[in-house]
Amino acid sequence: MVDEQDVIFVYSEMQIDEEKKICKKIGKIFECGTVAIGHSNKQFTKVIYQNELTAMCAQYPDTVIVTQGKLSNMKYTDVKREYIR
Repeated sequence: MVDEQDVIFVYSEMQIDEEKKICKKIGKIFECGTVAIGHSNKQFTKVIYQNELTAMCAQYPDTVIVTQGKLSNMKYTDVKREYIR
């Protein structure tokens, strides 16, 4: 992603369920990412651009915007898809 553009951190329980099912089939685990908002961290499932929001909401109707801004200004840990040890 380009750091100069605004991005949106979104959260969707439907996406979490789907990701966990897919990861389980291939021997991985899925963990949400976290983004710092003030003094707290909030979970997110995906980082998208503004023009992708409509498609995200169509695919996952429960999508919630966690926060948005320039990626270079955000403190976050990315979503993890790791092999089970």
